[in-house]
Amino acid sequence: MRHHATAFGLHWSSDLPLPLFPPAADAARPADVTVVWHAALADRPGGRTINNGRIFADGIRFAQDGATFDMRDGNRIDWTTAVRPAAPPDALYGTVAALLAAWRGTVPIHGSSVEIDGSAVIVCGPSGAGKSTLAAALVAAGARLVSDDLSVLSANAGGVAVWPGRPAIRLVPSGGLAPGEAKRLHRPSATVDPRAPVPLTTLLVRGDDGLPDGAVARLSLLTRQLYRPRWMAAMPRLADRLGLLGRAAEAISVVILPPAGHDRAVPVERRAEAAIAAVRAVRS
Repeated sequence: MRHHATAFGLHWSSDLPLPLFPPAADAARPADVTVVWHAALADRPGGRTINNGRIFADGIRFAQDGATFDMRDGNRIDWTTAVRPAAPPDALYGTVAALLAAWRGTVPIHGSSVEIDGSAVIVCGPSGAGKSTLAAALVAAGARLVSDDLSVLSANAGGVAVWPGRPAIRLVPSGGLAPGEAKRLHRPSATVDPRAPVPLTTLLVRGDDGLPDGAVARLSLLTRQLYRPRWMAAMPRLADRLGLLGRAAEAISVVILPPAGHDRAVPVERRAEAAIAAVRAVRS
């Protein structure tokens, strides 16, 4: 039995369920990406080592979450674990999907995205800055979730758009994490159509960055939000991705918000309302 999903503008077909991606509306559509679990993967000699993986002329090998993934040509993912699981680990929906997107010439940004008034806003910043918490609060305040943690940019009608991805947010419980406890998955009811890209207009940055002055400064800020930047520099189709980043830098507005901790005394609902007001103000 094959399982079909839609994410990042691609039709995914897998031999195991893909519960963190939206189900495909048309299972008969030819797959853009085929995912197959194996008891073992063949040796893949050579390649250039990058972090905990290697890059080859036809793809990558990457290890995370107790799994090893082989991505080939941007359209196939073979993977293995010690024991056949019920579904792929989180790495498939994050890093592996980001590397595949980059291989295909689109741009993976490390940030959650929401739709406000018909346009996409990417919430980004350094690790621990409170990106997911703010994204969840924005959805609770009236936005719609586009994608959690990984936002993929592509060209769209003369501009740049964000493709819907994982429609669930991993959050730290209000009481904090117990030792060894993972973030909990929150599935908001307000999400966008997974088949339709959302035009990108705004970058909402949680951090100490100054407000960028001009497209060159916005391009630098955007580049710092790339998912797995060392991999991005080594992947093929670099010129395509740089072109997309340049188009985005020309088009977007930027809102800078304090990082998590600096505004802890302000209820998250108030922070979300202030962020939405700031987004609307820079767009007007």
